[in-house]
Amino acid sequence: MKKILAVMMAIVMMMAIAVPAFAADITTSGGTGNTTITTKTDGQGDGSFTVTIPAGWDIPWDATTTDVPYSVSSQLATGKTVQITVEGSGKMTKANVGEIPYTLTNAVHTTTKAVVTSADPDYAAKVTVNVLAKDWDAASIDNYTDTLTFTAVVI
Repeated sequence: MKKILAVMMAIVMMMAIAVPAFAADITTSGGTGNTTITTKTDGQGDGSFTVTIPAGWDIPWDATTTDVPYSVSSQLATGKTVQITVEGSGKMTKANVGEIPYTLTNAVHTTTKAVVTSADPDYAAKVTVNVLAKDWDAASIDNYTDTLTFTAVVI
């Protein structure tokens, strides 16, 4: 008998713990009530983004400007954006041959909003490699190379 009573008391205690809390009761026909729903952002941090850059890009011989395209997509916290900075050494080189100096324009790109999709103007970006005609003229024809480094930061 004691075991049955102990089991029943345990069941009653578990039921008492599982009582839901209600903010409002609807007691009339056609009555209404409201509840607030809230998104939980635990563990989301600033969100996420993707910057897609080409594995390589050809600079046509004698081209004074060449655009190197890349894309940005993001889903960030409100008020956050992505800033992409592109850097290079400023010279394309060929071992034992020489170098061709260049500059970059549009080397910093900052998205204008937190959520960027392929339909947004911020999605498609570019950095421009500029080589002066006199620097092309001074170089022997060969394959010169340099590395552009893309750095993305949530700001």
